Amino acid sequence: MSRLARPAPRRGASDALAPHAPAKRVLVVDDEPDIQDFVSMVLRGAAYAVDTASDGREALQKIESDPPDLVILDLMMPAMDGWAVLERLSREGTPAPPIVVLSGHKDYERARQTGAAACVLKPFDVPQVLIACNRALVPGLAK
Repeated sequence: MSRLARPAPRRGASDALAPHAPAKRVLVVDDEPDIQDFVSMVLRGAAYAVDTASDGREALQKIESDPPDLVILDLMMPAMDGWAVLERLSREGTPAPPIVVLSGHKDYERARQTGAAACVLKPFDVPQVLIACNRALVPGLAK
């Protein structure tokens, strides 16, 4: 064997697996830029692909045109609030992405009845948000 020829590297079982799954896409909906930026940064650090919307109307447009895997939704926003988004998605009849409510509003029961998979109270801890997102993405685990 010449010095330039080397045996092919051994392939392990992980090499036979399909390529990595694409990152789960999350839409962060909040009218407060600092919260929107912080939550987006946290999610990107956890390997999520993130898009943002500043109100309910913008969120619904994005959900309808290119549905994300998960929505993080503030309830109290101008133009169209999170309650209206939850109600509209729950009555549309088409499957909506799981929704994690991230809000200072404490009416969790109403949020869950209207379709939220999980609720996290502001101010929040980063682990709470990540756990809620992970659970919401696993069918049957969120509620």
